[in-house]
Amino acid sequence: MFFHQLPQDIIDMIIDHTKSDFLVLKALSLVSKAWSQRTRKHLFCDIKLRAGLRTNSNVPSFLVEQPSLRRYVQSLTIQCGGNPYRSLNDSHFESTLAILPLLESLTTFSIRGEFSMGLVWTKLLPRVQIALYEFMASPRVISIALSWISDIDIVPLLHLQSLEELVLDSVQVPDCASVESGACFPLNKPLPSSSSTPGRLRRLEITRSPQAFRVLLAYSKRREPWSLTLSNLTHLKITWLTLTANASYKPHEFAEPELSEFFDLCGGSIESYTVDGCRTATAEGSFPPSIIPIHRFSNLKEIYLTINIQRSAALDDHAIIVFGQALEVFSRAGTETSLTTIDVRYNGCSRYIEKEVSDLVDQQRWKWLDETLQRPAFTRLTDVIFREKPFQLSPSFRQTNAGDLFLGAYLPPQNDTSPPQLIGYVCSTLSPEEKLTHESMSNHVAGSSSVCIHSVCVAKSQRRKGIALQLLKEYITRLSTTSARGSPYKRVLLIAHEELRPLYEKAGFTWLGKSDVTHGSRPWYEMRLDLNGKDAAPQIPPDVLQNLLKPSSEKHNPTLVSDCHHGIEDLIMSDSEGTAVNKYDLLCPRGCRSVILKKGVAQWTERTSVMREAAIHF
Repeated sequence: MFFHQLPQDIIDMIIDHTKSDFLVLKALSLVSKAWSQRTRKHLFCDIKLRAGLRTNSNVPSFLVEQPSLRRYVQSLTIQCGGNPYRSLNDSHFESTLAILPLLESLTTFSIRGEFSMGLVWTKLLPRVQIALYEFMASPRVISIALSWISDIDIVPLLHLQSLEELVLDSVQVPDCASVESGACFPLNKPLPSSSSTPGRLRRLEITRSPQAFRVLLAYSKRREPWSLTLSNLTHLKITWLTLTANASYKPHEFAEPELSEFFDLCGGSIESYTVDGCRTATAEGSFPPSIIPIHRFSNLKEIYLTINIQRSAALDDHAIIVFGQALEVFSRAGTETSLTTIDVRYNGCSRYIEKEVSDLVDQQRWKWLDETLQRPAFTRLTDVIFREKPFQLSPSFRQTNAGDLFLGAYLPPQNDTSPPQLIGYVCSTLSPEEKLTHESMSNHVAGSSSVCIHSVCVAKSQRRKGIALQLLKEYITRLSTTSARGSPYKRVLLIAHEELRPLYEKAGFTWLGKSDVTHGSRPWYEMRLDLNGKDAAPQIPPDVLQNLLKPSSEKHNPTLVSDCHHGIEDLIMSDSEGTAVNKYDLLCPRGCRSVILKKGVAQWTERTSVMREAAIHF
């Protein structure tokens, strides 16, 4: 059976299997109309509008002109970077706001500020604030994520009856009395009339947002029938929390009494609990025992714990002992629990993880944990996972083992006695893999073909001057030169956050999509640049590309080989057997850019010359 003869449901399953690979989906969408319908479901499922980074002014108009595509949009993210206020407050942004109510299938809405600067909500015009609030209040929006935003009042969100998932990542709320007065920010508009049915919040994720946490806690304790209730919460994730036992806590700290009160409100319904990157406010930064009160979660089925070991001091935390003690208390309940999954992950530098795991074995803590989990309380336990997730090698290791892959940028010395000042650097290691993984980021395999960039750093005082871009270009040039001289380097790989995509694309990297590597709460995206190896596509000279892409309307005036600067030599190359073949992909000149002839497929054969009215055509 030929592939095009497969039943449509089988084809749909194949397309669905590639939903995470954007480049493959684009290629599949060009096969036929039947394939295009299915690929659209994934291509337009998640739309990101970048404010202050790159213009997306054509997206709203595109969705207006193509109403059939709106039904595929399920998630919308407004990514703010650089200086987003000009674009968000601009009149052109009104077209984006106008298209939001037309996205009838949209259920997830996110606003993300830049990691280093964040988004100040009060700098947005009141009409923009109100429009975004009103859209988030739409009954079809069930998931809202706010990241790196300050001066935003979350009370209107806690008032939404349809909200099922709320993600608060580095969110700072203003000092106001909206919880007590019921006033709605902005402009102190009164809250809309509410249903007598309490909210149905099911999933909550809190990352570095103690002020927003306090508002959430205070609002959930209100006794009005429409007040937010935490008794329906089933999934809870707490990330990068700094906990203190002092009554006089700092604004960036969580207080233990508040956290205990929060657990009292939601403990009975929690089924899945995740803890990552939590520490006490002490100088040692040890792991806080009060963050794992699993004995208070009577319906708990899954617990996920990440122990971050990024420095030697963290070895004294003994987080696994704290976790084991919590399991021991949990087992004393005397009744069978619902716990089915325990997943403990070590995250950090490989050598620290190896020492920690070695200590667990030497001190027989594994035996103690195993004996605890054999108790009757854990008879439903089916999955117990302890794994390491090393993310990056230490800079000293990279310098020692891959020093030739370091490149620094320096300011000239101020005088004869002072050394040059380092203002930026790029560092990498080698891997035999063709894509980045946790293993390739934590190992260096000398003589391998993939250069894995770990860091591109520029001193804070020297940023916004183009140094990072020039450093990357020089780095790539040196790698290409080394590759041409016989080194094994074939490609350069890196992962980056989404707001850095323009920088790396200017340096020549290609966007591959979301990476499998996880570190912290933000997603990573993989990018790649092929060096001058056999797997790298040659760059088409501008004059050759212009001739190849001339409109097909010139049917009576075909492009001449003699129009190329070097004649036929610009269009052919020798393959591994010395045969002259076509040097480039031949694309359709009608605008669809479909590939008509792949490079290296056609063989160039020179025949006896004959006199014609024109020279040889191609």
